[in-house]
Amino acid sequence: FDMVTSLCNWPQVSTCQFEGDDPIDRSELEPSNEPSTETRNPTQPANTRRPSSAGRCNSDNCQHPACFCFGDAPTDIPVVDMPFFIMLTFDDAVTSTLYNDYYRALVVDNDYKLFNPNGCRIKSAFYVTHQNTDYSTVKAIWDAGNEIGSHTIHHELPQGNKESDYPGMVAEIQGLKDEMLKATGNKALVDSVTGFRSPYLRVAGDVQFDVLRDFNFRYDTSILNINNLQGKKPHWPYTLDFLVGECINPPCPTKPYPGLWEVPLNGWIGDDKQGCSMVDACVVGTSSWTASDEQWYQFYKRNFEDYFYPLKVPMAMFTHGSLFVNYPKSYSAMTRWFRDLLESRDDVWLVTPSQVIDWMKKPLSNKEMVEQKWGC
Repeated sequence: FDMVTSLCNWPQVSTCQFEGDDPIDRSELEPSNEPSTETRNPTQPANTRRPSSAGRCNSDNCQHPACFCFGDAPTDIPVVDMPFFIMLTFDDAVTSTLYNDYYRALVVDNDYKLFNPNGCRIKSAFYVTHQNTDYSTVKAIWDAGNEIGSHTIHHELPQGNKESDYPGMVAEIQGLKDEMLKATGNKALVDSVTGFRSPYLRVAGDVQFDVLRDFNFRYDTSILNINNLQGKKPHWPYTLDFLVGECINPPCPTKPYPGLWEVPLNGWIGDDKQGCSMVDACVVGTSSWTASDEQWYQFYKRNFEDYFYPLKVPMAMFTHGSLFVNYPKSYSAMTRWFRDLLESRDDVWLVTPSQVIDWMKKPLSNKEMVEQKWGC
């Protein structure tokens, strides 16, 4: 049972009911074409939602670069000539300990000499909560060219199932930016915060997206796509001009939000053959606690080679700094894998979600990106 998605994902059962329970009416689990009016329910099923009033998203009514349909590829550049993006992101507080032990060497001082094909240093993104964050380290990370996003003040959101939740939603989402401005006095830094991820990946319905729209956020990155074990492919980011094509961690938006992007959490597959929404939720070896450096290395390598790279869909390497604290070998293996990958391939880029959106709106071949020093 996945506590994030509230779904039973064990592949050999047909229902998630206990023995003796009344049979489940499977018709209740069928996709609905009607906008959701449900309140948050930890056991509600995944729903596929299609536009009812605006019609189905297609190339006639949703044209690049302003609009991207769910499931669309962004360009007709041949796959062999495309860049491949890895989006390395970290959630939660940026503490002085995490900064000094991991982040500084990785994405500020570049101690591991990790460079993109254009010769410029790699970049990552941090979705920050206010509590326990050392804002001087946030500024140092941002000064080095990395992206900062909002992850709320208190690592929680209102349920979002009623309009009266709006002020509380603003206080958490936009409030993080307000606190950052108080702490740093750096308006340019705060103005650059245009991405948001929900705490615990618990999407808070239309009210969450109303706040993101009203406060000029560029994108959300909270909606899951982790059914890769059922043969689902990873998705490119898409805009919410139409109702979201699929939502397995509802309540998700039930109305369009033109121009607002969604950067989906494309799942990984652990060594236990189960899907996982974030890297630190995956099982490595027989246990992530005891996995060796080489097992972590092969885990990263396998997900890259088997799932993401053949399609050139951006690899969502989303995690928390606690990954490295709990499993120290995950860090040494990751930096070694990055180094080997960047030295052996000339089309792999470690970039931020905002940079991926930038590229989708104006796609270039890998050769053109190198020549133009793209993203430096």
